Amino acid sequence: MSTFRDICEARSLPHTSDDSWGGDITGAACDHLGATVRPNLFEGCSWVNEISDESHYDPKNPIRVRDGHVPLPIGPGLGLEVDEAMFGAPIAEF
Repeated sequence: MSTFRDICEARSLPHTSDDSWGGDITGAACDHLGATVRPNLFEGCSWVNEISDESHYDPKNPIRVRDGHVPLPIGPGLGLEVDEAMFGAPIAEF
């Protein structure tokens, strides 16, 4: 995604960093990418995760809209502490 961001920046194309209803993990990645877009080209992030509580994988710090903004999660990586038990047993392993 950073390559797409860079192409848009090189061409001065406004763009978004959208969550495709992937929950906190995808949302955190979109937030972090969005934070690297030049403000004059950034059209925002769509945030559909507020509609459902089913895709909050970090029970201590779910990503939420606060005062019209989604604060960046803090901490290593994407800033989430994912409760892996929520995913259950793997369907397949490769």
